[in-house]
Amino acid sequence: MILSYISLAKSEGSLCSKVCGTSGVGCLLFLCEDVCTDSVKSVLKASSADILDFNFDHIGVSTRKI
Repeated sequence: MILSYISLAKSEGSLCSKVCGTSGVGCLLFLCEDVCTDSVKSVLKASSADILDFNFDHIGVSTRKI
């Protein structure tokens, strides 16, 4: 299943992939240029994959005094 998702994403323009997690409980991370993000998501959804949208935080953790 994992290799099929990776192949599908690559066929739609994914630049690379990363397998994260263990024992079937994890995620696949795909790096895509903006122009192919929607097509990669579509082909994965059509293959029963759940999509978790996220953004990178470039600031990091911040705290404040209450």
